Amino acid sequence: MHTRKRLELQAVAEGHLEYGVSPLHTRRWLELQAGTEGHVEDGTSPLQTQRWLELQLGTEGHLEDGASPLHTRRRLELQAEADGHLEDGASPLHTRRRLELQAGTDGHLEDGGSPLQKMEAARTAGGADGHLEDGASTLHTRRQLELQARTEGHLEDGASPLHTQRQVELQAETEGHLVDGASPLHTRRRLELQAGGRGTPGG
Repeated sequence: MHTRKRLELQAVAEGHLEYGVSPLHTRRWLELQAGTEGHVEDGTSPLQTQRWLELQLGTEGHLEDGASPLHTRRRLELQAEADGHLEDGASPLHTRRRLELQAGTDGHLEDGGSPLQKMEAARTAGGADGHLEDGASTLHTRRQLELQARTEGHLEDGASPLHTQRQVELQAETEGHLVDGASPLHTRRRLELQAGGRGTPGG
């Protein structure tokens, strides 16, 4: 990774900067250089990375140049909605998850491009019809069931985690997609429904 001094000298050599300019000026040049010509690799510095990504996304038509981190997040959510991947108002976590999945689908990342994506891919591979195998993590279960519930028209976009969890329990009870014991809360609810509707708890 280039040092700040190396980048300053490189900038001088290419006629973009005068020798001895301040680090702030250098940083700004690197941001512009990275955005317009792609000479700087992602990860040079947290601020530069953020700026470069904004410029790069703007170049590719996804973001406007100079968008703030908050605006960037919002813009990605709206862009995802326009592409049919998300409903407007999706949370930052949902955005991140969608981008990981989208990256894998579109060939930008190899499967397992990040620990979260890799973990998700392994779990998703276990269910052919998009449901879940018993024992999936709480976070994955909640996310997967939110998507499943939305796909089948059972939930409105943006339903709270608690509402989602309850809806999913009822949906699982009705369609038999979950095995009894999938989670402590689900187990308790399942036994209550089982005892009330069919006489005795199962299992």
